[in-house]
Amino acid sequence: MWQRAVGGLSLASSVGTGAFGSHGLMKLPHTTEDDKKKWDAALRYHQLGSLTLLIIPALVPPAQKIALQLSSALVGGGTALFSGSVYAKTYTGNEALGKAAPVGGISMILGFVTFAVLRR
Repeated sequence: MWQRAVGGLSLASSVGTGAFGSHGLMKLPHTTEDDKKKWDAALRYHQLGSLTLLIIPALVPPAQKIALQLSSALVGGGTALFSGSVYAKTYTGNEALGKAAPVGGISMILGFVTFAVLRR
């Protein structure tokens, strides 16, 4: 199942991203305390989305393949868009790179709702 592979790799990358946020982010010349808070929020959602990808296959019965695929795609894609967008904006200081964050957040919400509704 692709969800376990992607979830595991994403969770592993969140450890590195978290380490950079703790030890290197504030060394960048443009970074503020507000940027650090945004980075930490992106990290929490990154870890939540990653764990969700690991858990969904265990909780969705095989007969509910559509629910599994749809909720996983929405959560996984949303996590990448939200966290990736915030990471890129914070790392580079380029505000335009953060514009995908709302789309990612909405995608994650829809993924969790899909999982809750279709997991019957």
